[in-house]
Amino acid sequence: MHLLEAAKSPGSPQLDSFGPNMLLANELVAAGERDAVIAYLRGVQLFWKMDDGEIEKWIEELKAGKTPDFSMQLI
Repeated sequence: MHLLEAAKSPGSPQLDSFGPNMLLANELVAAGERDAVIAYLRGVQLFWKMDDGEIEKWIEELKAGKTPDFSMQLI
């Protein structure tokens, strides 16, 4: 799965600061692939240090069956 491969990124100055685009993750949540998105987010945590707690919030929402608001990361 491409999303899980993307989580293996070592990051970059841009990713480390602004985070990744969440378009594919958003589409996978809509398709019911919550566990894959959670695994992706765990990988993203390794390089995105300036997420202001969003990753943990999204993971908790996914575990609760909710759809996270990825809107700021869809640009």
